[in-house]
Formats: sequence, structure tokens, C-alpha cells
Amino acid sequence: MVVGNSAYQNVPVLPNPVNDAAAMADLFKGAGFDVVQVYQDLKNSALRRTLNSFFDSVRDADVAVVYFAGHGIEIEGSNYIIPVDAVLERDRDVYDEAVSLDRIVQSIEPARKLRLVILDACRENPFTKSMRRSVAARGISRGLARVDPDTPNTLVAFAAKAGATAEDGVGEHSPFTTSLLKHLTVPGLDVRRALGLVRDEVMSSTNNRQEPFVFGSLGGADVALVPAPTVEPTLSSNNLADVRADYQLAERVGTEEAWDYFIAAHKSGFYSDLAKAQRNKLAAGAARNDFSEKGRVPAAATAQQPIDPSQENGGQGKLKVANLKDQLPLPAQDAPGDSKIAVSPKVIAPGREPLAKEVVDWESVKNTTDQSALESFIRRYPNSPLSITARQRLDALNRAAEEREAKARAEREAAIKKAAEEREAKERADREAAKKAAEDARIQAEQKKAELAKAAEEREAKARAEREAAKKAADEARLQAEQKKAELAKAAEEREAKARAEREAAKKAADEARLQAEQKKAELAKAAEEREAKARADREAAVKKAAEEREAKEQADREAAKKTAEDARVQAEQKKAELAKAAEEREAKARADREAAKKAAEDARIQAEQKKAELAAAKKREEEERLAKAAEAERAAKEKAAEMKAAEAKKAAEEAERRKSEQEAEALRAAAAALRAAREQKDREAEAEQKKAELAAAQAKACKQEQTRFEELDAKGSGGTGVTDVQAFAKTVTCDPLRSQVAALVDRFKAEVAKRAMTSPNSPELVRAAQNELARIGCLSGKIDGSLETVKKALGRYAAITGSSPSPAEISEDVVSSLSKQTGRICPLECKSGETAKGEICVAADKPAKPTTASRRKHEDEDDDTRARRRAAPKVVAETPKRVRAAPAPQARQQAVARPPSEFSGGGGGGGGGARTMIGVGF
Repeated sequence: MVVGNSAYQNVPVLPNPVNDAAAMADLFKGAGFDVVQVYQDLKNSALRRTLNSFFDSVRDADVAVVYFAGHGIEIEGSNYIIPVDAVLERDRDVYDEAVSLDRIVQSIEPARKLRLVILDACRENPFTKSMRRSVAARGISRGLARVDPDTPNTLVAFAAKAGATAEDGVGEHSPFTTSLLKHLTVPGLDVRRALGLVRDEVMSSTNNRQEPFVFGSLGGADVALVPAPTVEPTLSSNNLADVRADYQLAERVGTEEAWDYFIAAHKSGFYSDLAKAQRNKLAAGAARNDFSEKGRVPAAATAQQPIDPSQENGGQGKLKVANLKDQLPLPAQDAPGDSKIAVSPKVIAPGREPLAKEVVDWESVKNTTDQSALESFIRRYPNSPLSITARQRLDALNRAAEEREAKARAEREAAIKKAAEEREAKERADREAAKKAAEDARIQAEQKKAELAKAAEEREAKARAEREAAKKAADEARLQAEQKKAELAKAAEEREAKARAEREAAKKAADEARLQAEQKKAELAKAAEEREAKARADREAAVKKAAEEREAKEQADREAAKKTAEDARVQAEQKKAELAKAAEEREAKARADREAAKKAAEDARIQAEQKKAELAAAKKREEEERLAKAAEAERAAKEKAAEMKAAEAKKAAEEAERRKSEQEAEALRAAAAALRAAREQKDREAEAEQKKAELAAAQAKACKQEQTRFEELDAKGSGGTGVTDVQAFAKTVTCDPLRSQVAALVDRFKAEVAKRAMTSPNSPELVRAAQNELARIGCLSGKIDGSLETVKKALGRYAAITGSSPSPAEISEDVVSSLSKQTGRICPLECKSGETAKGEICVAADKPAKPTTASRRKHEDEDDDTRARRRAAPKVVAETPKRVRAAPAPQARQQAVARPPSEFSGGGGGGGGGARTMIGVGF
């Protein structure tokens, strides 16, 4: 069954599968398969029906083959071939829209001797790029997965090994199918050997990018898709010298029997045609003689026959043959150098004489060497006396044929033995030379490997020391930056405490001045207003001047702190740039070291390939010389055998030679068995050495591939899936010198990712840093919990109070830096209803007594008690602010921003008594 799917409906069309399927179908037809079913561009339902139909066709078959060219896919370790109408939007769709490899293997289960599945379906699969995974952990790999057939005598051949992809090819066929067309149906070639030749040719044509693979097992016997042609055994060697010698011998004998024997031994060829012409010539002459004799026989026979009594009496009687002696075959004459084919005369069975028809038929076959003719005569006349003679001649022919076959066999075995000994000696020398060359190559490879490993370890130690030094320098720089930051924070706190003490002192002095002024006002009614106005003006001027001085001083302090922070930042950036430059220099040096190591490895590989090519050329020359010597030895052996054959003249010598040949043949078989066992043992040893060398080469190749992958991952960097890719690579790396470098790369990528995470917008570190700064300037009242929403609300409040730009969408380093530049409290302290500010905290407020205000005297005739109460009123007014001044300037400042005006007695910056609406400035 041959299927080629090219016209896929939902992915790009494949050009070659249809061509590959047509060529493979012609191949199977030419190989003599009884049933060859060919299909193109099968849809899902048609493919399933086709497999069911093929299952019925396979019943009672010896060999069954399924070939598929197209797209395949592997899902969680199971392989599927894809029909042309598949969509495969999700990974789960493969169970409904594709056909599993197990289903294909089941379709050929009825075959008895060989079940073969060939999949040219390992191409780069476009479905995997757009397919959605229903389960995140579900694996969808490149190429196809390894299989282990459950049924015996089953082979599954992939165009590429498990997990790898195959090329579609640039010609009419894919590289895999091109090699199959060349090797798969070679007559007599074992299918495993044929697939091995396909593998070698595909790897050579694709420069080792594609390696076909075979899964499954067969028994010990050779299994060929096309049996080897049968060669009819010949009675003597087909060597031209032997044929010529046999022809000359038959020509010297000159009888029909001799020519019949030659024609039977040499059925075709130039000398066979000559022999047939000689045989026909003798037969024609014998026919003419028989015809001329038949004209004289009646008279002679009449003269020799006795007269029947009935004829003497004038009656008529039957004519009887008195003697058949002349009709019996005579012993054949001995031919020089040939075996005797003689039949002793036999007495006719009493009471039975041969019939005339029997005599006539016997005349046509009595001198023949055709055993089938004699057997036919015996079957036709089993009771004839002549059948006894025919059986004796048949036995003589068989004995002569056996003797010639034994002699030829002995000669062939002697030549084979000699050639085998020479070949064995040559092969032994070749194996020794190859073994020595392989050992030398292995020692050189191990030395080179040790040197590379030592260099890699030195580079790794140097890189580790540099990383540790860089890490130490970075830690020192970080500690210095943290210490500097702590010092700046401490200085800012000290300045804040000093400013707070100054504000408290100024506030206290203002309160005392105000109380004194109020007392003075109570004592001197009219003058008090003037003095109060003047004192108020003085106080306001003093407060304004003090406020300006403090503001100027705080501004200078902020500028100094800002400059110090900027200097520290510049120093840190310079230090960071120096470290980055040093890291780049180290990376450039490490890259140069890797390039040098890579170049050295490539030079070593080129030298090894050159050495291998030289050994192969030498081995080829030695093989040609060996074949020439073997041909010469075989020719000499045949000439010697021809001479020995011509020298044999007598039957006794032939018999002795036959016995000797049998003994030699037995000894040869024993020696051949011993030689075969020794050769097999040596072949196994050579195969073991070859496998060891291939393993070393494979390891070197794997190291080279993994080094290339390591450099790709290093160049890719830690961005995106960089860390995940490097960690996955670290789990699969097999090259020992590369493990430490991969581990170092994983650590470096993790450090880079962690550093980026700390500086990325809205990272937990930046959110917490912003919360600390907002809490320091009084804009965050809640706890520091890393909540992004809390930070955004606090930033909105900060922006509203400072009048800056709207709250940023992301928390970045710039936002944290701008907050760290603020000194002192920015957002005023907000207290709940029933609370009042006391320093930097809110406390429960005392319930104030109803204030008594002083008023001007309305009537001149008020009594002394009234005047006394008025004079005492300022004391109450002076005491009241002590209870309500817990709400200082910050509430007034808040009132200016968004809160409704509040009523309170007293003023933050001075002023007379009385209830009024105030807007003040907090310090």
C-alpha cells in the first residue's frame, strides 16, 4: 500500500510526496508484489477505509509493506500521519483528524514473514506552529517519536531519527525515497542491510543533517523483499579452459553419447552450440545407415529364420524373431579421461520378449544421456525386459554424474580454501592496521580532549574568579551606596527635627507675645487696640522674616542634599559603567577563547577526516590487489585442475581420487568451519572496536553541537525565554567540559533577570520603595504592604498638594527618585472628627469651654462690676487658644486645597482673638 499526500488544504503544499509515491509503486510492481495499491491526497475518512481494505488484502500474505509520504506529527510520545483535510487547531484534534501509527501497523498484522512500514513523514510540520495546547504541559515535539512494535517480524523505518526532521529535497524525490528506490528491492539483499545502505547514503547526501532510523527486529535468517535469482547447478566448471578441454575430449570420443554428455554438462555457450551441431551430424549419419540397412534386413532375416511347420504344410503361420541379441545395447567404449557409462548385457526375462514398439522406442533412447528420456521409457514400459536395461543405463549415468560432481566439488573447495586462506591473511593484516590506526586516533583524540578540558577548566576558573571579583565590587558599591543613603536620611531627619524645634519655639514665642498683648489690651482699652495693631504688625513681620529665613535655610539644605544625592548617583553610575565595561572585556576574552577552542576542534576533525580518507584509499588499493591475486590464484587453480583431470585415465585412479577427495572435503569443511568461527570472532572484535571509535566520534560531535547551542543561547541573552531555554539545555547537556559553563550561564542569566525585575515598572521592590518615600513625606497613612493601588492613591494626593503633573500610570525608578528628593512633610496631617494634631500624631481633642469675648463699652454709665468683668475677659480668651491650638497651620493649608473652611479661635501665625476663617501657612 503506497500513499502520497501533497495537496494539504490548510498548510502549504508539499511538492514531492506524490512523485515519491508513484515511484515507489512502480518499484514494488517491478519487484513482483502480487497486490500494489496506490493512493494520492487521501482525506481522513478515505485513509481509514483504505487501511481497513488493505487489512483484508494482507490475509495469507508472506510480506506486507505500507509506504507513506507526507506530514506526520508526535503528540505525547504517540505518532500520527496527517490526511490532507486536517485542520488541527488544537492538540486534542489530532485524535479525530489524524491516523495513529499503531493503526497502520495493525493493518499489516496478518502477514507471516515480514511486516514493513516506511514513513517519509518527518518533515518540518507547519501544524505545530499554529496549534493551541489544551494542556500547558502537553508535549508537541519536532519530527516523530521512537516506536517499539509489539508484533514480531515487524520493522518501522523513519526518514529521520526520533525528534529530528527530514528534508523534502530539491529534486523530483526526497533524499530518503531516492535511496529507497536504489537499494530496497535489490534481489537477495536483506531488508535490514538495504535500509542500512539507505541510511548511509542519506547521511552522505545531506551532510549528516538527516539520519534515517529503523525500529523493530527480525530473526537470524536473511529476509529480502525480492529473492535472489536461482542459478542452476552445472556438472562442471564454467571456466572457458574447462569447457574447451571437455569439448576436445568429446570430439576425440566422437560418439553421440559423448556429445550428449557434453551438452548436458554445458547447456549454453559457444562450445555447446558446436557440440549440438556435431550431435545432429552424427544422428543424421546414423539415420541414413539405418535406412540403408532396412532394405537388406528382410532377406537376411528370412534366410536366418526357421520355417514354421505350418508353412511347410502350405499353411500360413506367424513370423517369430529368433534372437534379439543384436538389439540389446552393448557396453560403451571407454573414452580417454572420461568416466565409463557401460551397461552389461542382460538376459531377457523368460516367457516375455520385447514388443516391436518397445524395440523401436528403445532404439531412440538407448544411446541418450538424457535421464528424463530413460525415466519416461521406464514409466511407459515398466514390464518390458528393456526397462531393466534402461534402468541400468540410468543408474550408470547417475553414478558418472555424481563422480564428476564430486571431483568438481573437490577442485572448487580446494580453490576456495586457498583463496579463503589468502583472504583471511589479508583481512587479518588489514584489521591489525585498522586497529592500530584506530588506537592511534583514539589516543590523539583523548589527548586533544584532555587538553581542551584543561583549557576549559582554566577558562572557567578564571571566569569564576572574575565573576567573584565583580560580585565583590558590586556588593561593596551597594554597601557604600546604602551607607551614603542612610547618612543622607539621618541628616535629613536631623534637619527636620531642628526645623520642628524652631517652629515650636517660634510658635511658643508668638503665643506668649499674643497673651501679653491681650493682657495689655485688657488693661488699656483704647491704647490696647493701637498697641495690639502695632504688636500684630510687628509679630507678623517677625514671623514673616523668620519664616523666610527658615525657608531659605531649608531650601539651601534641600539643594545641598540634592547635590549630595546627585554626586552619589553619578559615582554609582560611573562605578556601574566601569563594572559593565570590565564584564564586556571579560566576555570578549571568553568569546575569543571559545572561538580558539572551536577552531582547534575543527582542525582536529579535519585532520581526522583526512587520516580516515587516507586509510580508506589504502584499504581500497589493498582490496583491489587482493582481488587481483585471488583471480590469478583461481585461474591457476583451474588450469591445474584441468591438467589433473586430463591425466586421470583409469577407473581405479578415479575411484582412489574420489575417496581422497571426500576425505579432503571433510577436512576442508572442518577447516572452513574453524576459519569461519575465527573470522566471526575477529569480526565481532573489529565491530566492537569500530563501535568504540564511533562512540568517541559521536561524543565529539555531540560536544560540537552542544557548544554551538551554548553559543546561540549565550548570544540570545536572558531576555524572553532565555533562562528557561538555558535551564532546559543544562538538563540535556552531555558534554562534560561544557557543564560548568552552562551552570555559570544559568547563574548569570538569573542574576540579570533578578536585576531587571527590581528595576521594571510596578515591581514589588519599586512599589515598596515608593510606599516608604510617601510615608516619609506624610502622603501615605496606611501600612507598607506593597499594594499598587495604595501607592497610586497616595501619589494622587501628593500630586494634588504639590500641583505637579497627574499621578503616573507606572511606578518606576524615576518616580521613586523624585519622591526621595523631597525633604520634610509635604502632605498635611489629617485627623478624624473629634481628634486634633499633636506633633506628628492625632490625639483626642479636649472639649473647649465657651469662649467669652471682650467687647467695646457701649454705655459710659456701666457699673464697676461690668467693667471689672470686661477687664477679666482677656484672661479667658488667653486660655482658650491653649486648648484649640492643637490644630495648627496644616489644617489651614489643607483648607486651602480641598476642604471646607473651619472655624476656630486663634491663628497659626498670630492675629487677634475672635472667631474668624483663617488661611495660614504651616511650618
